[in-house]
Amino acid sequence: MLSLETRDREAKIDPDEERAYSIPSSVRPIRLNVVDDRPLIRSCFGNSLIEADPCIEVSYFDSLEALVASHDDGSNDRLVLYCDTGTRSQVEKNLESIKTLTAQNPDLVLILLSEIEELEDMTQAFKCGVRGYIPTSASLDIAIQAIRLVDRGGIYVPHSILSHIGQSGKRATQNSQAAPADPFTNRQLSVINALRKGKPNKIIAYELNMCESTVKVHIRNIMKRLNAKNRTEVAYLLNEMEAEGRLNTDKNAPNSDLH
Repeated sequence: MLSLETRDREAKIDPDEERAYSIPSSVRPIRLNVVDDRPLIRSCFGNSLIEADPCIEVSYFDSLEALVASHDDGSNDRLVLYCDTGTRSQVEKNLESIKTLTAQNPDLVLILLSEIEELEDMTQAFKCGVRGYIPTSASLDIAIQAIRLVDRGGIYVPHSILSHIGQSGKRATQNSQAAPADPFTNRQLSVINALRKGKPNKIIAYELNMCESTVKVHIRNIMKRLNAKNRTEVAYLLNEMEAEGRLNTDKNAPNSDLH
């Protein structure tokens, strides 16, 4: 049995220890909705996120429908992590639900957690409105970094999808080798720099003082120039061009014109 003196001494908190466990005021909390129809899985995953990063606040839902109902009731939570670890047919069905959900609720930001790492499935997920794709083979630290990136307006693409694109994009890269060292205009280079940081069109338009429709036109022209099918492939091909010295993104591009 502990003496009263010993218990009092153990009850005292070391100020240095207390500071070590405190959350810096500059770190913005993340309010994350975890959707999974398996109570044990979603609780374990949510608790792991909270333990690894105390700035993450987690709410739990067993379905996308329950999430939407909560959102309709006035919830301000917009970041959603959907655990989709079923069969391929179930995943395809769920992607249709995700597509409908993101179309009807454009303010929701959805991240998909999946066991499937096939290029076709991952690109289809992004086409359905997903802003991040976390394979279950990723570490918890990577998952948290992905969540933070998407919460700040970025897009998280796993390394595995970039590896796949590396193979399918070789032909497009070879076709562009005959292009001049700077195949893009200054305005397109400004958009390219923003695209490679994963910024959405609305943010790009604000930062470059453009109309959002103008940003879309620039992106469409960039994709056509690179023979790319989506923004992810654009990012990969641009990295290839820069590594080969065929792209100079350090040029000063004006930010005040709207053309």
